[in-house]
Amino acid sequence: MGTLMFTSIDYRYPTEHRTLAITVAVMVVALLITTSATLGAMLMFLLLGFGLNYLVIRTKVEGLKRSAVRIGPTQFPEIKAIVDECVNRIGVPIDTEVYISQSPVLNAFAVGVGRPYAIVLHSALVQALDEDELRYVIGHEMGHIKFGHTGLLTLVGQLGSQTSGIPLVGDLIRYGFLFWMRATEFTADRAGLVACGRLEKAIATQLKLGVGPELASRIDLRELARQARESQGSPLGALGEMESTHPMMTTRIQKIVEFAFSDIFRRVCPDGDTSFRDAVHWYPPPTPSLTTPNVACPNCRRPLLRPMAIFCPHCGIRLRCSQCQEPVEATWKVCPRCGNRLTQMTA
Repeated sequence: MGTLMFTSIDYRYPTEHRTLAITVAVMVVALLITTSATLGAMLMFLLLGFGLNYLVIRTKVEGLKRSAVRIGPTQFPEIKAIVDECVNRIGVPIDTEVYISQSPVLNAFAVGVGRPYAIVLHSALVQALDEDELRYVIGHEMGHIKFGHTGLLTLVGQLGSQTSGIPLVGDLIRYGFLFWMRATEFTADRAGLVACGRLEKAIATQLKLGVGPELASRIDLRELARQARESQGSPLGALGEMESTHPMMTTRIQKIVEFAFSDIFRRVCPDGDTSFRDAVHWYPPPTPSLTTPNVACPNCRRPLLRPMAIFCPHCGIRLRCSQCQEPVEATWKVCPRCGNRLTQMTA
């Protein structure tokens, strides 16, 4: 893959800005209504909180130099090469530092209000991922830096910690903050896909983070996609996700697949590889427009005008069962869901 990417293209998840604006508005209104202090005193309190939050983050970045190993030309040079690739593809400051910290938890995070930003990779994560999967994780964290999430977290996080002692107001602020946090994760997942350029590896990384590296290889993606569709209509499942700072694994995979087959991904990552056959099971639902190609055939990679097409109009391969719309493999004789006999188009 080339290193010249369209880093100026904004592929941010579409609801992130709107969610942030609503979140901040709700927080500010709630604070203004419920506070018993004067406006000046409240602003001084918030400014003090911002200052302390900034100091904590800067202290954390400096502390990494004493508690973690910084990746460089002579320190894990193979990972340094991956970091340099991601810097070029995502478009973050060249002085962004990446550290490895000992931890058995598969995790990574980015911190920083200004340059130099820092990314921390847990040792267990580095050991569990291959090079492309590591590109995805590093690109994900660089996405948080590129789109200003690490800096905004200092501001919004401070507002989100204010509840004014009233539970209902505190819940409104907290839930608004969590909506924005989940939107930033979708944006960062997009950056991760741009960094690694391979849809198969982006999904594989999500599976390893979800169930661990040893069990991930045993997952049937077709069955997992069916499980995800079953949970989409559950109000209780949606409420459970509202309690989390991160979207659920199946939700993230669905959003990654949708982005991979979008026009904007083809613009920002023209050399991206989306030829992952199991992605057919995660195709987005039909849209009102039948003229905008937003899904590609997994066989010939040419665009499909209908996201839920039964056959590819270009190569003729069967994509779905004509009776129940279940995604199917080209070699299958019957649909495993409804038993309908499957036929292939003939040339």
